[in-house]
Amino acid sequence: YYPNMNHYSDSDLDFWLPELKALGASWLVLLSEAGKPVNARFISGLVQANIEPLIRVYTPTVRPIDQKALRSVLETYLKLGVHYVHVYNEPNLTNEWDWSEWSKPALVDRFMEMLIPCLETIKSVGLYPVFTPLSPGGNYWDTVFLKTALDYLVLKGKEGLFDTMAVAIH
Repeated sequence: YYPNMNHYSDSDLDFWLPELKALGASWLVLLSEAGKPVNARFISGLVQANIEPLIRVYTPTVRPIDQKALRSVLETYLKLGVHYVHVYNEPNLTNEWDWSEWSKPALVDRFMEMLIPCLETIKSVGLYPVFTPLSPGGNYWDTVFLKTALDYLVLKGKEGLFDTMAVAIH
């Protein structure tokens, strides 16, 4: 679907839903702002058509997300029938960070300090948290980034997130 937040109108749903069904789509990633949910009719239309909306909360770069705003939008999504949400995108790429942040030590640890509160908020609302998709290879090798991140969850005693967390793959 579109890599922006401008195509969730009623007319977009009316146009694209038959196309998605014809393709046999079973899920669709939708970009959302932390403080502003995607059009309710758009999401409801997907859910009624048995197309699982996967919400990606957009940030222009990796940076802390306001948990109050995130919780508010997540509660809306829960009521609409959404199950899966992820925050951030490909944090193993330099262009997803401000250079001043990318170049500091302990990149994965710092990323996880921002991600963990989001995963906990997503789970506490009743949704399934999705570990951020990584770019294959990437500027920071994807499998090393993932292993380091998962080890960090264990190190911080956050293994309880594994009970419901999915991992997004690009």
